[in-house]
Amino acid sequence: MSVVQTRRKRPVLEIGIDAISAGLAAGCATSLTHPLDTVKTRLQASKLVGLPALRFAIFGNSTLHGSLLTGLKPILIGTSVASALKFSMYQAITKGMGSVHAAYAAVFRAAAASFCALSASSLYVPWEGMKQRMQASSGATSLRTALTSAWQNGGIKSLYRGWLATISRDIPFTMIEMVIYDGLKTFVRKQVGVSTCILAYKRL
Repeated sequence: MSVVQTRRKRPVLEIGIDAISAGLAAGCATSLTHPLDTVKTRLQASKLVGLPALRFAIFGNSTLHGSLLTGLKPILIGTSVASALKFSMYQAITKGMGSVHAAYAAVFRAAAASFCALSASSLYVPWEGMKQRMQASSGATSLRTALTSAWQNGGIKSLYRGWLATISRDIPFTMIEMVIYDGLKTFVRKQVGVSTCILAYKRL
């Protein structure tokens, strides 16, 4: 394999690594925090207050399955795929932009982050909606049932209900997150130096 072919394959390999890493990280985080999310969703949907509301949120009742892992499957799929897309796209865009003047770098990164967040939310929102139906509804006890119910009650619009609210939260969040992340990374590299970090790591 020639040097040119190797260099061409590196960006593709790096994007793949970014996507897999982001997807696995999001999947692990979602799995660990999902029980808390289930309690929060049920508390918001419940008309009860105080201890009865908390008991209902944790254990459910005779018509609502009490498992705190209810709805994990759809949100695990949605979060993993959306995170893989968002982070791999962002890394590909920022690496492909080459050298940008420092005065415009933050603006470019913010624009890239907003585009990636918008793209990722188009995959995430339908799965988030199905997760909430499974958590709070006594009828939607499976992914198939939740999807069928959503489709029968509004079609594609039902799957994307709340999308505007989601992107109005996620786009500013991702812009701030990515700009600060890249800014700190650049600052540390300039102050410490990449070679110094590698040398310190090898000494461990």
